[in-house]
Amino acid sequence: MPRIPGNPEVLLHNSLDGHENNTILRYMSLEQFKVLLSKGLHLTRADNFTKDDPFEGEFAELVYNICEQHNFFSEQDGKRTPMKDSSKKDAMGIRELSYVSCWTLSDNENVALWRLYGNIAVQTTVTDLKAAIEFFLASSRERNARLMNALKKEMVKVAYIDHRTTDEKIYRDMIKTKPITKLLHYKNVGYQYEGEVRVIFYGAEGCTGAARELGQKCYLGIKPQDFVHKILISPFADNSFFSRVKNEMELHGPEIHKMSNLVEWSSLKFPPGAEKTGTEFETI
Repeated sequence: MPRIPGNPEVLLHNSLDGHENNTILRYMSLEQFKVLLSKGLHLTRADNFTKDDPFEGEFAELVYNICEQHNFFSEQDGKRTPMKDSSKKDAMGIRELSYVSCWTLSDNENVALWRLYGNIAVQTTVTDLKAAIEFFLASSRERNARLMNALKKEMVKVAYIDHRTTDEKIYRDMIKTKPITKLLHYKNVGYQYEGEVRVIFYGAEGCTGAARELGQKCYLGIKPQDFVHKILISPFADNSFFSRVKNEMELHGPEIHKMSNLVEWSSLKFPPGAEKTGTEFETI
């Protein structure tokens, strides 16, 4: 297998201890599914998340308040800057240098996520997604692979916090955050229903150039057949959509077409006493 510069290893954060073989799901629209089939795994630059979630990649409010109350300063190149200002700048900077793929850690489907994110959910495990990413990075000579291989890589189970909290433990945890990319390990408690696991690529010291070259979004050309276990169709979709997904897979060549046997209805589609008959269901 040809090797490319960099370390392809994706580190598993200790928040995923014991979850290595657990199911993860990625909910998506048909258009996003087509992208997965043709281009691979889509990653979004983290600063784009702030359009929908202003708490994304931010310190808790208490951090800024304490910095201001105690007149804390940071010093660089002989220049002193209020730590509140430098912390805001640091948080913004890491969002602009990080790329994220979001998954849900759960053996069960989530009705709210079906409603929010689309009619398809791709199912795999933490370990199999990690292995597929590492294999791609170790073997591909695509430009994106070379750039992303230079970045730091990890998978983490998101911790949900109240950013308005007065709990000083949050302050201590955040102010000691090294590297600062750990800000992306947190989300606001209002999003706890997502049960999120993140794949994060970030431009740490020495590899910020590679991160800046990637732009607003990028794709890892991993093959779906290397990690996908099931392709679930929303309980709110109709039979024509089920058929459309299968037809779309046929258009992407024989290897993808073989995966059409992985397409199945959501477990929430069929009430007790119903029997599946192809893409239909009927009462027994």
